[in-house]
Amino acid sequence: MLSFPKPHQRSPHLPASKTNKEHSEMFGSFNRQIFLSLPLAIAFLEGCAHNAVENTITISAPENQVLDNTGSQSISEPPVYRSLVKDGANGGEIVFNSPGTPDDLLAMFLDFDGEAAHRPWRTASKLLSHQGGLYRVEARYPGRAGINPMVVLAHEVEPMGEGYLIKFFVEKPAFGLKKFDGEYEIQPHGRNLSQVRELLFIHSGLPMVNASAADLKNGLAEDAKMIREWMPKRLALSKNQ
Repeated sequence: MLSFPKPHQRSPHLPASKTNKEHSEMFGSFNRQIFLSLPLAIAFLEGCAHNAVENTITISAPENQVLDNTGSQSISEPPVYRSLVKDGANGGEIVFNSPGTPDDLLAMFLDFDGEAAHRPWRTASKLLSHQGGLYRVEARYPGRAGINPMVVLAHEVEPMGEGYLIKFFVEKPAFGLKKFDGEYEIQPHGRNLSQVRELLFIHSGLPMVNASAADLKNGLAEDAKMIREWMPKRLALSKNQ
């Protein structure tokens, strides 16, 4: 069964993984029944987030929560998922298998001009610049309450073991999307098969319309499903060219 990579499996030049102590530190929860006006609520929550311990991550679901099998039926191992919180932002991490080598998956993740129809997070995407392992992308996201923010994301690519690590973060935020940060780790997992670990944290900057833990779980599960459906099409197209 799929599981999350152990800390010692990460490349030695990357930052150390979080300790169990850091994982166990919890943010205090807010009583949703407190009656506050929207401006006061935002100021109150943002102030608490500012005073929280920086880079604290807490796990709020079992580490190996198995999701329903998605995508190609030839891939027998279903994805595993865990829910996370970091600096007040809801997040999640999913591990799944996908057709293709790490090079194939890397090309898919860097296909910014063609991904909008095949990924659940973006309604529009355009590569702005590429220098070395740094890619800057303009992306629009579906939001709530009629807010559909357009942001600039930076993607940093580096080798990791026999595969790759792609770190991404909001370089230029917009109203309705303050944080969209995470990483993709791609490693070989057999012949023409790769294991993908996707980590994501989202914060709208507006707590009343922020993405919930359920939103993250459903979105990451949908992303895994769509990637596993898109990759065979990409591989077939590449083979025919």
